Amino acid sequence: MIIFAPLTDYDCTFYTMKKLIPFTIWLCVQCALAQTYDTIQYWPLNTYSEATINNLAADSENWALNDKGGRYQNAVATDGSLLTANGTVIAETNGIYFDQGIAARNLLLCYDRGSSGNGVQIQSAKPITLKNLKAGQFVRFELRSSSLGNNGISDVNNLNGEYGQDTYTGPDFKTYTYEVVADGDVSWTNTAGVIYRNLLVYEDVTEYEGQVAAPVMTYTGAPEYKVTLSSATDGATILYTMVDHGTVLDYPSTYTTPLTLTHTVRLRALAIKDNMKNSEVTEQTFDVPLSMPYEGRPFELLTEPLCRGLIATHTDNGYLVNWRRLIDDPLNTTFRLYRNGELISGKACTNTNLLDASGTDSCQYILETWVDDACTERDTALMLSNDYWDIALDRPDGGTTESGEYMYVPGDCMVADVDGDHEYEVVMKWDPCNTNWNPASPSAVNDVANTAGQKDNSLSGYTGPVIIDCYGLRPSDGESKRRWRIQLGKNIRAGAHYTQLMVYDLDGDGKAEVACKTAPGTIDGLGNYVLLPGDDATADYRATNGSKSGYVISGPEYLTVFNGETGAEIATTRFLPPRDTISSWGDSYGNRSERYLACVAYLGNEVQTTDGENRPAASLVMCRGYYTAAFLWAVDFDGSELSTRWLHTSAAAGYGAYGEGAHSQAVADVDGDGMDEIIYGSCAIDHDGTLLYRTGLGHGDALHVGDFLPDRPGLEVMMVHEETTSAYGTEMHDALTGEHLSGVYAGSDIGRGLIADIDAASRGAEYWSTQSNNVYSADGVSISTKRPTVNFRTYWDGDLQEELTEQGAITKWTGRSSSINTLVNFVSTYKAGTDLIKYTPCLQADIFGDWREEQIYYDAATFSHLWIFSTPYQTDYSIPTLMHDHQYRMATVWQTSAYNQPPHLSYYLPDYVKVLEESTGITSTQAEDFAPSAYRLIWLQGRLCIERDGEIYDLMGRRK
Repeated sequence: MIIFAPLTDYDCTFYTMKKLIPFTIWLCVQCALAQTYDTIQYWPLNTYSEATINNLAADSENWALNDKGGRYQNAVATDGSLLTANGTVIAETNGIYFDQGIAARNLLLCYDRGSSGNGVQIQSAKPITLKNLKAGQFVRFELRSSSLGNNGISDVNNLNGEYGQDTYTGPDFKTYTYEVVADGDVSWTNTAGVIYRNLLVYEDVTEYEGQVAAPVMTYTGAPEYKVTLSSATDGATILYTMVDHGTVLDYPSTYTTPLTLTHTVRLRALAIKDNMKNSEVTEQTFDVPLSMPYEGRPFELLTEPLCRGLIATHTDNGYLVNWRRLIDDPLNTTFRLYRNGELISGKACTNTNLLDASGTDSCQYILETWVDDACTERDTALMLSNDYWDIALDRPDGGTTESGEYMYVPGDCMVADVDGDHEYEVVMKWDPCNTNWNPASPSAVNDVANTAGQKDNSLSGYTGPVIIDCYGLRPSDGESKRRWRIQLGKNIRAGAHYTQLMVYDLDGDGKAEVACKTAPGTIDGLGNYVLLPGDDATADYRATNGSKSGYVISGPEYLTVFNGETGAEIATTRFLPPRDTISSWGDSYGNRSERYLACVAYLGNEVQTTDGENRPAASLVMCRGYYTAAFLWAVDFDGSELSTRWLHTSAAAGYGAYGEGAHSQAVADVDGDGMDEIIYGSCAIDHDGTLLYRTGLGHGDALHVGDFLPDRPGLEVMMVHEETTSAYGTEMHDALTGEHLSGVYAGSDIGRGLIADIDAASRGAEYWSTQSNNVYSADGVSISTKRPTVNFRTYWDGDLQEELTEQGAITKWTGRSSSINTLVNFVSTYKAGTDLIKYTPCLQADIFGDWREEQIYYDAATFSHLWIFSTPYQTDYSIPTLMHDHQYRMATVWQTSAYNQPPHLSYYLPDYVKVLEESTGITSTQAEDFAPSAYRLIWLQGRLCIERDGEIYDLMGRRK
């Protein structure tokens, strides 16, 4: 027996192969005070086992995958018998008799249909029969129309209950209940296309057999921090939640073994048992100190093998030569730098940059790395003689669509080692652009007019196809060194919200793969179509919907992994979740269903190395939707096949990630367990796909994650919000719990905001937004009304504070009452072009050289070159490459997803410099030439300096 209650019209839980709530529990948790019923039989039609899916896939004679994906349809008409697949009765529908004559393609088993829900879909008015029921029993099911029309029940047989025109249901699920009139078979007929989510036969039970005893929480404190749950009622099942939102029944997990707590939580639990009233809720808060093993220093997960990235950049005072220090360099690592064979650095250099005043364009620089008195590697410098590294591109020809002519402009870029030589290659996206687009007036690229350039999801018009290229860093004689080209085809619309390109080593073989959403018409780097069986490579799914044109809201959707060396397709699978019924997302033309994000994260996947050891491996996380329903799909790649790790589903307003997403997301280990979480706008998803928290502050355009309050345990999130009803327009909250830390109410849409350590006089970061001219310290105190730019933060000039990037210009905060100082303007000085939508760099990352960041732009005159700019400034600090901080490296992968956001470190850089000083004794050997044996290192205005004989010098030996 079970406690039965009305099934709600939503399902906001998450789905994984590991954690499914049994139906008898799920019904119990719906309402603790409901009437009691005895279940005769239940069919969870929205859940299908792996065995059933495999049988459906193997039975091509009787079942075929629908071209929209996520459901199998009958290939032959039904005969009135029980449904079978591959010679086996389908367990989920066993006992349900679908009338004979349901035509082929009109009976569908929906197993992964996204926001509209799974179930059995019937597209014709044919009876459903249940046999051998008893008078007085009840038949209950959830039903919704499979279209925008009102479809419901038109006729019943041997059942008593309301049906007909007045009870028809629209696109939302509705519950129907009927009483069996007499012993025997019962049947009912629907009017037209409907989806059945579940079906239940039950009868009355007169009374409860008491109430279940409330759970008891037994806590073992440090160092175990374990909680054991128990109930005095034998056979009771305990449900619990650590989500500090909603009720236990909104986010239930089934208790099986003691819980190990890693941070402070509010734990709530209730106990349930068949034929008994649910227990009262037990609640307790457990204070557990948060342990972040890497706090104050880089988060080392897997050290990416990299060469020294030696570069020589032209400056007004010669050539600045700089190179990488690696996180795993032995402490006795030193360097020797040679110009044209002459040693110019000294034999025991530990610094990672040197300004060569005698350097010229014709010089050759070679760096030797020495460990234990032996040279371990030699590197030859890239010569940035034009102040940037130039990559000549093979610009594709433009074309014409139904909306007009288009040309191509370089777009988002990513860097990764695709061939295993420890040097990055560049993978870039070509964006179709209006032929009359003027870089001086960037808004024309996203024009509302019916032109063929890339489009925001809200804008009408056909776009040119998206093209992806790969280039090496060392092209010769100014010629293009394109490795391969992928064309995504006409069924992938062009725009910031569609193609989220992920480039990373997914299978652990030391070579990066390329992954993105594809469709019929996509051509890989070898010239072959990307196509799944039964699909048509020449099909055109672009369509007009009312006044909207050019949208792709039907047809197959894929996820494809390509070989990073060749561009060849390796693996393709159906994209999850499918778009399904467009209106279920909140509009009729795909503005909400076609909002995509993506990232790479370490979620517990492992690969086996050649020596038999297991090591962590990355997972793709492909995301769909954020204004309303939100789905995050974690996918593992083993080198040949893709497999689902979990699919987080939030399809109900007010629950989970629904409505909380942003135009980007971030990846960070917020709980210190060595695995990543996904900060999905105003909520966070744990590494196992479960919800950590939702703040309820809603959608926003910009968010940032880092150690912004270094004296506070853990990480913080700074975000701006679009919702006018949000409690805060600009705010900061705890990255693990969502606890509000500081912020300001706006009552309006705040489009951009930024956080960075720009003020050496205050500890931690500062934040600000377009909401006002105020600049706030990390703890929320206004420190200035001189707001700087709000786009990107960057390390550029060599001190430990961050600089700012806006529309191709890098600026410096010069004080709380001063205006910013422009260090370089790539647009005006070099005629560089910015990324098309938000005027950001095509990529910002520590691509080569020392720890300062590079920025990629393109030439705005011919659109045929990528320019990688590197700093011309010396620095006093020898810091390991930022790419060896795991959070920063993941940020360079997700940075270009939708609205580009800058990468942030997992640690506070000034604190890490102290750690380096304590472990190595000094951060720059260039200071050794100036400091005698009697000196001490001090901090002065946030910078490490040398005090000697009453004088203070910086680490370059210059008197302060």
